[in-house]
Amino acid sequence: MTGEELKTIIRKSGWKQGDVAKELGMSAQNFSAKFKSNKIASDLVERVQEIISRPVNGNVSVGGDVSNTNINSTTLDGEVIAIFREQLDRKDEQIKSLLDLLNRQ
Repeated sequence: MTGEELKTIIRKSGWKQGDVAKELGMSAQNFSAKFKSNKIASDLVERVQEIISRPVNGNVSVGGDVSNTNINSTTLDGEVIAIFREQLDRKDEQIKSLLDLLNRQ
């Protein structure tokens, strides 16, 4: 996932970048610098997803499981969920490949 994609996801979630940075325990400037990358680390993407899945200003949001939830205008939309699912699918493929390698030894 690119920095621009992550920035779009955060914007669409209703969260502000500065608030996500604060939740991550980093400065807004340091977090903003991450968006310049062509590839964001998967652990950062996962941490951001966990944060933006929570309610914003008391509104109901998606929650931890994005596969079977109702979505309103203040939460993740279908496009954003598709991006997260794609990331999870890639991660699952990598895990399977690593397990296959371990089983061969």
